[in-house]
Amino acid sequence: MWVNLEKDRLMGFRVFTRGIWYALTIFSCFGLLVYGKEVLFSPLRFGVTTFFAVMLLRCLFFVKNPSPTTPVLKYIRVVTSLITLSFMFYIPFYYPTTDVLVTIFSLLAGGISIYQLSCTMDIGHGLLLLFLAFANGFIGMDNASQNLDAFLGVYFICFFQSIVYVYNFQFLANVV
Repeated sequence: MWVNLEKDRLMGFRVFTRGIWYALTIFSCFGLLVYGKEVLFSPLRFGVTTFFAVMLLRCLFFVKNPSPTTPVLKYIRVVTSLITLSFMFYIPFYYPTTDVLVTIFSLLAGGISIYQLSCTMDIGHGLLLLFLAFANGFIGMDNASQNLDAFLGVYFICFFQSIVYVYNFQFLANVV
């Protein structure tokens, strides 16, 4: 009886977490369609939105759920988060408008969501990375409005990267 209860709880958690990523992909498609008008030219905007929609349908109907027993690729996640945090700081820094911030965040959120749906990452790592990327984008816009040096972004990227590193190598080492 306890084994079935544990399986039901795990399956419910898996459905819940996959639902978060499906919803985030749909919202990123809407963000690209609404806010991408000023930032991306039309063929690119519709191409990326179509790609996200097709990948979402592919993950919904044709891809099996990723196995929770697959090994965690910690080093790839750290490199991916470094690229994401750098991208999310410097683009809003050099183009400090809300449209650019939302468009770039929609691109990154859709990409991370599709990655999460096709091969498992960790819900905590994915949501932490999205939160830190959005915060990094706001900090980049704020630094640009105050005419601060772009090199200051290295400090914020390293600080946020250290949070991701601790999560990957200290916390998940005890869990996985």
